[in-house]
Amino acid sequence: MMKNKTGTSASVLIYKMASLRKLVITLITCCLYFTCHSSQAQNEIVQAIRVIDIQHILDNSLALKDLRSQTEKIAQDLQKKVTKKQQELKIEEEELLQKKGKTSIESSKKDFLFFENKMQEAKKYAKQQKSSLDKAYSNAIVQVNSAISQVIEDLCNEKKCSIVLPTSQLLYAHPNLNITHEVLEGLNNKMNSVKLDF
Repeated sequence: MMKNKTGTSASVLIYKMASLRKLVITLITCCLYFTCHSSQAQNEIVQAIRVIDIQHILDNSLALKDLRSQTEKIAQDLQKKVTKKQQELKIEEEELLQKKGKTSIESSKKDFLFFENKMQEAKKYAKQQKSSLDKAYSNAIVQVNSAISQVIEDLCNEKKCSIVLPTSQLLYAHPNLNITHEVLEGLNNKMNSVKLDF
């Protein structure tokens, strides 16, 4: 009777050990499965990300260099006109001051009022020209930004990436993720100049 009980206990123990081994194998298999899939998912996430040095693009874009050159030339020309007008008004003011004691008070007041109007018109002109130049520059920048966005979008479609981050906001990114050179090349091929509509 004791022998049968011992045999039964041994069978139960063997059965439990076999079940435990199956459970351990199942758990290990599941861990390996999820680890592999997790690594694959992480790799896919990394592959979906690219980085770009925006400042490098802005500094080396042919279109933006052309735009800056146009803007500087127009600004210099405007400054020359303003300076010339200021000099003319200064001479005119000196002449009015010399005539002040030689003409009637009423005539002198009319002359100075006319001169003051000319001064205000000159200031208004300078302000309007500066505002027009700023607006033209902003409109041109919008065109360049649109071209940059299009180049990035086309490149992302080609490389199957869905996120582009600026390098200025990152501590580190692997060089293989950087698409700055490709974006700059694409932008320069797409737009090497931009018209400043002033």
